[in-house]
Order: sequence, then C-alpha cells, then structure tokens
Amino acid sequence: MSVEFTKRDEAAEDAAALSAVDSAPNAEPRRAGTRARIPPVWITERIARWRALIADRERMAATVQVSLWREAPASIADLAGYAKAAPWAGDDSPVLAALGRLYAIGIGIPASVLLYALAWVLQRPMRLLFGLFVIAVVWLAS
Repeated sequence: MSVEFTKRDEAAEDAAALSAVDSAPNAEPRRAGTRARIPPVWITERIARWRALIADRERMAATVQVSLWREAPASIADLAGYAKAAPWAGDDSPVLAALGRLYAIGIGIPASVLLYALAWVLQRPMRLLFGLFVIAVVWLAS
C-alpha cells in the first residue's frame, strides 16, 4: 500500500522541519525551498544506542546502590542462605554449586565470623581496651 504525497504536503513537512531548526539557538538562515539536512541512518542508530546505554547506566546506578558506607554487611545467616541457594550455578551445574557451597562453608563463613567479631571489637575504643585486657589476663594466667 503506497501513500502519495502532494506538493502541498511536502512543503508543509519542509516548513515544519525548517521552523524546528530555525528556532534552535545559533540557527543558520536558510534559503527558501531548501531541505533540512538529515543525518545518515547509521548516525541516528548510534546515537540511539548511546542514549540507551546511558539510560541503562543511570537506571542501574539508581537501583544498585551497594555501598559499605550505607548498608550493614550481610549476616552470617544471609551468607549461609546464599550458599545454600547457589544462584551463581543455575540448575544445570550441580558440581559448580557444590564447589561454591564448600568454599562458603570452609572459607567464606568462618572468615566472615572472625572478621565481623574483629570489626565489632575495633569499632569502639572501650571494646578494644576490654579485649586487650582479656587477652593480657589470659596470657598471664597461662
């Protein structure tokens, strides 16, 4: 199905394109009857992809706000639940899921317990002094 344009329709399109261009800042004057230059298709496609990438980055930056400054670390129960669910492996690779669980049970969770306890002690000066006192008492008693 083809649509035929008349000279009047084409002139109206040209006038609309020129008025949009002429209203822009620093617009150059044009001779009557000249068409506005339309960039090649590959340029408009590339610009559309760039805009989509920028929108994706902005959307991700707005939704993924994982920060050590704003959020508390995951609890040990959360870490164990993550290891049990094994979302990194998917349903088709049980070997990868088992390796990840072994890592979590053998290294990840024990290290987290020790480092969370150390961080808790170091957060307050009195906790640190009390911890040093306990260590000194145990050291001298043995």
